[in-house]
Amino acid sequence: MKNRTKLWFLMIISVFVSFIIFISLSLLFGEIWDEGYNLRELKAISQETVDTIEQQRAFGKHEIQSILDQVHAEHPAIHLEWVDANGTSIYNTSGNMQNYTFQQLADRFLNMPENLWAEDETISFASSTTNSKQTYYLLMGLPSEAMKQGQINFYVRTTKVLFSLLGPLL
Repeated sequence: MKNRTKLWFLMIISVFVSFIIFISLSLLFGEIWDEGYNLRELKAISQETVDTIEQQRAFGKHEIQSILDQVHAEHPAIHLEWVDANGTSIYNTSGNMQNYTFQQLADRFLNMPENLWAEDETISFASSTTNSKQTYYLLMGLPSEAMKQGQINFYVRTTKVLFSLLGPLL
C-alpha cells in the first residue's frame, strides 16, 4: 500500500476517533456538571408513575396520594397533579386543589418548547391513562431552573436527513 493511501486511512480513522472521544467526553462532563432534569428523564418519571398507578389500580384520591407523594419525595422539584377528564383535580402534591377549564389546562402548555430554556418559567408535562372508559391525566410541573442548563436535542425522522447533516463533516 502506498504512503499516500496510508495517510488517508490515518486521517479518516483519526476523524472518527476524534468524534467518538468528543461525544463521549461531552456526555461524561454533562452528566457530572450539568445537574437537573432533561426531557428523557421527565418522560421516564411520568411513565413509571403512570405504570405504577395502572398496576395498583389506584385511580381515586386515597389510592393515588401515596404514589404521587412518593414520587414527589424522590423528586422534590417536580409537583404532580392527578386530574380527571372533566378538569377536576383529584390530588395535587402541592396541596393546591382546583378544577380546571380547558383554557387553564391549555395555557399550561403554551410556549412549551421555549419554556425549557427560559428563566423563571414553569415546565409542564402530561401523561394520560384510562380506567373503565374514564380518562385521567398526570400533570407534572417544575420550574425551568430545575432543568439541565444545557441540552441538545437531535431528532431525525429518516436516515436521509442524517446523511445530509453528517455529509459536510466528512
